[in-house]
Amino acid sequence: MVLGWNNARMVYSGGRYNIVAADQALAGTVAPSTAPAASARGLEVRVIPLQFISASEMKKVLEPYARPNAIVNVDSGRNVITLGGTRAELENYMRTVEIFDVDWLSGMSVGVFPIQSGKAEQVAADLEKVFGEESKTPSAGMFRFLPLENANAVLVITPQVRYLDQIQQWLDRIDTAGGSARLFSYELRYIKARDLAERLGEAFASSGNRDGSSQASLAPGAIPSQQGSDGDRGMDSRNGSSNFGSTSGSSTGRSTTGSMNLPQRQSGNVSVSLEVEGDRVGVSAVEETHTLLVRSTPQAWRSIREVIEKLDVMPLQVHIEAQVAEVALTGDLKS
Repeated sequence: MVLGWNNARMVYSGGRYNIVAADQALAGTVAPSTAPAASARGLEVRVIPLQFISASEMKKVLEPYARPNAIVNVDSGRNVITLGGTRAELENYMRTVEIFDVDWLSGMSVGVFPIQSGKAEQVAADLEKVFGEESKTPSAGMFRFLPLENANAVLVITPQVRYLDQIQQWLDRIDTAGGSARLFSYELRYIKARDLAERLGEAFASSGNRDGSSQASLAPGAIPSQQGSDGDRGMDSRNGSSNFGSTSGSSTGRSTTGSMNLPQRQSGNVSVSLEVEGDRVGVSAVEETHTLLVRSTPQAWRSIREVIEKLDVMPLQVHIEAQVAEVALTGDLKS
């Protein structure tokens, strides 16, 4: 203690103790060691490997409790921290390291919640305002929210597993809070986009279109695709030109003064208008990319998505084995 008051240190070297200035005690006189702190004689240096916390973070933890120049080195590559001090000081430092170098994920519950309509970064920021460390609520600091931008999901970490269910409810409220219509897309795997659009038109037909016909109502401004005989679904198979009611097989259309002539959609594409939970929904099938485009509110999209996932399944298959044999009659057959 007296040496500390006089800014001096006692260093054991060459079988004797030397009293040197504190700022010169480490340079060239003390070698680092991994021995226990109880074996220290005078000022010594210990290299402490860390397991669960990074060396840079441990430095921030130790700085309020350590003497000036007590933290000799921070090696982030090897994740070790080098400390210098007397036996009593080293024991205090190492006890502090043991307290904070723990597996903080042990006992934690982790949940990944995908975001359907909003952005994960914005949703995580909104949740941080309500449940974060700066929210000034009893649950402040009980949650960690990390946005996963590539997956458009929010990673939630909490010590209480039952909190994850409550966070799921909050995420649903925030994700569906916006009542404005948005554009959603769904890439199909098994069913054709055109067929699925027609099935959705039958399932979610508006009140004025429930007369039992399979013709789905069209979205405003959509061009219907006329179905013909086999091999002719709105396209002349002989010359490849559009045939929407014309007899010559060529593409025709009507134009009026002040109107814009829009190109006709290719055959196989269809757009329908639905009514889901009182909301007007537009569905467009894109056969080229095997994708279904849906413009709706987040609430209506949830209902439509559930139906899509149930219909877009692998169809039943029949395995048939056939064998073709060729027999040549050469006249060499003998009894």
